Amino acid sequence: MRSPATIAKAIVAAVLLAIPCLQYAAEPLAAQPAVSESERTFRDFSFSPGQPDGATTALRVRLASPLPRDKVRAVTIYLKSGDGWYAAPVGAADAFCGARAVRISLQGFAPEGNPGAIVKSSLIRVSAWKRADFTNEIVLAEAAFDGPARIAIVRSTERSAPGETALAVEMADRCASIVGKTGRDFDFISDEDFARLKGRGRDKAMPSLAFLPYSPALSDDDAKSLAAFAEAGGRLVVFCCANRKLGKALGVEPGPWRSSGKRAFTAMDCEPLLGGQRRIPHFTEGVIPPHPLPDGGAEKIATWITEYAKPTRQVAATLAPCGAWFAHIPPRAYPAAVDFLDAIMTALVEPKPDGASAPADAAPALPQEKCPSLAAWANAPDIPAAYADRLAGLGIEALYVRRKPTDVSEPAKIPGVALHAWISCFTTEGLPPDVLERLKRENRLSATNPSWMEPTVKANGEITIRQLVKAAKSGVAGIHLDYVRTSSATPQSAEATAAITEFVREASKAVRKAKPGIVLSAAVFGTPESAAHHNQDWPTWLEEGLVDYVCPMTYTESPEEFAGYLGACLAVAPADKLRPGIGTGANESQVDAATAAAELAEVAKAGCPEAIFFTLNDSLIEVLEAFKRGE
Repeated sequence: MRSPATIAKAIVAAVLLAIPCLQYAAEPLAAQPAVSESERTFRDFSFSPGQPDGATTALRVRLASPLPRDKVRAVTIYLKSGDGWYAAPVGAADAFCGARAVRISLQGFAPEGNPGAIVKSSLIRVSAWKRADFTNEIVLAEAAFDGPARIAIVRSTERSAPGETALAVEMADRCASIVGKTGRDFDFISDEDFARLKGRGRDKAMPSLAFLPYSPALSDDDAKSLAAFAEAGGRLVVFCCANRKLGKALGVEPGPWRSSGKRAFTAMDCEPLLGGQRRIPHFTEGVIPPHPLPDGGAEKIATWITEYAKPTRQVAATLAPCGAWFAHIPPRAYPAAVDFLDAIMTALVEPKPDGASAPADAAPALPQEKCPSLAAWANAPDIPAAYADRLAGLGIEALYVRRKPTDVSEPAKIPGVALHAWISCFTTEGLPPDVLERLKRENRLSATNPSWMEPTVKANGEITIRQLVKAAKSGVAGIHLDYVRTSSATPQSAEATAAITEFVREASKAVRKAKPGIVLSAAVFGTPESAAHHNQDWPTWLEEGLVDYVCPMTYTESPEEFAGYLGACLAVAPADKLRPGIGTGANESQVDAATAAAELAEVAKAGCPEAIFFTLNDSLIEVLEAFKRGE
């Protein structure tokens, strides 16, 4: 059987798909002054699109600096042509809060008024919709019409993800984050539009590589068309799919769904393709394993790791000349995931473009002066021995370990590491059925999520406080409060804010009475302003001494944005009361070692005594090992 490296060389040597990406230079002229309204801030820029032709499929735009993620909820791009406009909404997190180039399909623009041809637009408006007021200047650094990208990411509709379109969009966005970090351009395309493209054959509008991030109900007809696309020279990367017709085209037999048993899968070992031990954090309790078919050309390139960091032989991904197949949904864009997908795309004849970022040669070093202590949130109460034996040696001095509120067992000791019980307040997890029924009967559950108690009800707080008291007596160094807030659906109000603060006041009193001297902390939103929107007045908690310190979730992949978040916190609280969070494995960010080091430097500059990484997994271990090499 050929090795994955041999497969990759054979593919690169045998197939070269050359689809030109036509690009038309645009020269944004002097901008008009920004206009700030209650709901949005917008700015207009003159636009000279040149002479695009029928091959134009997208608008490429990039801002000179990122918009504040915590204050901008969305961005809309407008193009003015003739007597009307075209408008395309763009999610802020995946677009302009990262200050990277964004491609917007021309099909995504909806006409307003009576516009002329979109390719004859003379004005671009960047409209940032506010969560809160911001002062960042909107500066357009790049704007151009583009031809079709070589890579397409398929967003499934009801056609192939009935009842799960929101999840399908989320998975497409995950995939886009990975592809974007490799430096490659891509277009989003719906499954319906992709089906129409396939019907036109291998013309210049067709991508050379297509990602299917989530298509759980792929029809046999669409599977047949996708197989034909692969047979004609197109390449596919398929996630979490059980369609056997498409699987056969990529040399695998998918499924059936297989549970990981008592212990969940937590990572993919991608050493076979990358040539060294690299693990991608990826939590799941079940998979649809792609089993390589005899003589099908597919080979295993990744296997699963269990909760206790033990390797398995269970296949996580395969690679064949016409594509790759994954047993689960796309992982988050951890550095190892980016490198893994980069290797797959290179093998499938989509080399990284000239000028794309390359890995840094030197390992990043920790700040040498006033370097903060290092800590981490751990999502599971059982810390694998493979981690526990190395944490202190890698610089971790404290762990905030997630525990069920009903768990009162004493945690296993880790030499040199202080353990804090990280507890989600107001959750119904672990409550007896009769208590749950009573809460439901008394309308004490959250109106938006019945898995949670309504946090503004005093009696619900009393349930959580009893749980906190028991945890405080279990031998931990501290109690760490989470979800001490209202949901995003609850309006900001003085009454709700007062109710949450009163809960913290009573919890502080009870926990400290149960165990004098115990450390009490809380995970909070990354800025006082964003916290206030969830009725979380953590500056008052610190002012009254209700908690010893707070841990702002300052998760971002931009060190500049991180510094802005931290500055907002320092404006209302002393540095010694802050333990900023660095998102190595958060939904919002999966920072690499270089970015983590830059953000740690900001923590050191601010004088905060500790920084906390979210979360303890293989990617964080990789970051910490890079720090160790850089010392």
